[in-house]
Amino acid sequence: MTSILETKSPWGIGTVYRLTYIFGQERVAVELTQTLDDDSRSAIDPKRIWPSGSCYYPIKRYLNASKKLNNRDTVPADSANGFASKLDCNREPQMKVGMMLGFEDSIKTIATIASEAERAGMHSLYTVDAGRSATVTAAAVITVTSKAKVGTYIVNAYAREPWMTGIEARDLNELSEGRFVLGVGTGNLHFNDLYMGIDSSKPLTKMRDFMTIVCSVVSGKAKEPVRYQGKAHRIRWRATWEPATASVPVYLSASGPKMVRLAGEVSDGVGVGIMSSVAFVRDIVQPNARRGAEAVGRDPDALAFPVAATVSINNDSELARDASRASICKLFHPIPHPYYDSQLRQLGYDEFADQAAQLMPQGRLREAMGLVPEEVIDTMTITGNLDECTARIREYEGVADELILARTAQRGEAHGMAAYEDLLQLVDRVSR
Repeated sequence: MTSILETKSPWGIGTVYRLTYIFGQERVAVELTQTLDDDSRSAIDPKRIWPSGSCYYPIKRYLNASKKLNNRDTVPADSANGFASKLDCNREPQMKVGMMLGFEDSIKTIATIASEAERAGMHSLYTVDAGRSATVTAAAVITVTSKAKVGTYIVNAYAREPWMTGIEARDLNELSEGRFVLGVGTGNLHFNDLYMGIDSSKPLTKMRDFMTIVCSVVSGKAKEPVRYQGKAHRIRWRATWEPATASVPVYLSASGPKMVRLAGEVSDGVGVGIMSSVAFVRDIVQPNARRGAEAVGRDPDALAFPVAATVSINNDSELARDASRASICKLFHPIPHPYYDSQLRQLGYDEFADQAAQLMPQGRLREAMGLVPEEVIDTMTITGNLDECTARIREYEGVADELILARTAQRGEAHGMAAYEDLLQLVDRVSR
């Protein structure tokens, strides 16, 4: 079926374009009836449209902007600035919102999602050591973006030496022209054992040495000696070239009390993992990290608190909640995630944690899902329809320096870029 829509464009009365939607096929053709500037034309390149059965998201935003401007008699003052400016994509968001990437089926898909997320107003884009290299995928994201912060959330310290981690951070910061952020953590101790045969059950000494060296390397000036002798790591090195910027922000991922305090002592901020409620960040993590900074004479007000959160968004709120229930339970099996177990227990959900740890290895997912406390979904995840998720994100304002969204898959959802449409709409909403 083919339908024709003609609308006035934000470039002024008399400039009209036609969108021809060809439903049921794998494209949406865009026919321009008048010549647009290069930026505008590239922004609605029909080759970038995905076969989702609905309109390509940036074009949706363009149509919304068109409707608002249909009755205007003048061309917008910024009409020479291209497509994105008409949609106010570059506005400074009230709440800094980032997105976690790295779980997609190809690096090409990751890059495509990153590009469109930046276009939608995403403040930051983070990659993970989970099936792919966080630093390699970060480089791919950097090459397709120009404004969004790009970082790792996180790289596994047990899979790397601190010197090379610092060198990679310097290079990625140079490649991104100062947009890079390095997030470091210990990784999952079970993965460390299975994949590398490493015992990472006592990480505090290692992480103190690791972070001290990394922070020295990322800020090291040309020919300036970097010396450190620790129990787990040591370094004697000097940089060949000046760093692209004075330093690179380095965050330590932490959830347990001792690691959070260490993060306050040796890093630029605490990277708080998914399943973190506002109360957990405000009342448990922040005071502990600040005490760590004060104990070594650092300024506690200089610490950053980026927070990751799972986002389950669906027009049907109950389906969104069901997806969150399943996601929470799968943190206990087939590979347990001790950090999230710890966060549940620190917030008083010991009974559920015990139940999930017992039921999930037995394959009793539906039974475990039925035991997830509603308060866990309401406070430790961002779950619901667009309005509900928007309201939940607002709750983190003034507590988290930025909120990093990790998308929860929905049953029967589209694949590839189309699966991110609701999330991009959410980002557009909260960025206003």
